[in-house]
Amino acid sequence: HANVPVFILAGDNDWYDCGSKSARRRGWKLWEKYFLHFYNRSGNLWNVDHQANRAENFAFYRKRILFIGVHLVGGDIKDEKEWNGRLKDNLRWTRMSFDKYTRASVVVIFAHAAPTKNHQHYFDGLSKIANNNAGTEFLYLHGDHHRWKEDRPFDAENIKRVMLDQGAIADPTHIKTCSCSNTPAFEFNQRRLS
Repeated sequence: HANVPVFILAGDNDWYDCGSKSARRRGWKLWEKYFLHFYNRSGNLWNVDHQANRAENFAFYRKRILFIGVHLVGGDIKDEKEWNGRLKDNLRWTRMSFDKYTRASVVVIFAHAAPTKNHQHYFDGLSKIANNNAGTEFLYLHGDHHRWKEDRPFDAENIKRVMLDQGAIADPTHIKTCSCSNTPAFEFNQRRLS
């Protein structure tokens, strides 16, 4: 019943961990059917771009802030060719979105997976983008391990990583993002709803 667009990202438990290849395919088809354009339920309030060959990857731009959603899942690699292709597509989408919205001073990247060596191709490329744009603040926001963590583990000092708590552990976190020069780019409020 949200009156603002709600974007849902695919995680490994949503489809990738469904077992056999055919079960993963069925899980993915269900994810696409129910969640791919979920944000439209509140009315298409924003112009949202989708990657042509990977529609689950999205981007939108508001007030010099670029928001990018990429399909990064955790877990073991079940199909190396598919996994590597998805990493390459995600990095290509991140670059394309950043190149399209060159005026962005803040970039927020949404994904499911905690960064691991299995995602190195994506994060090496993201670090290169961030290092080439030192005046831009980046936030990599994800779930996966389900415990709050805030750090800068990448090879670019202007990328902050925040791992969010699992919904059953903590109430939602309110994140204020600002492209203003005199205020922090990100402000986190782990508020209590009850």
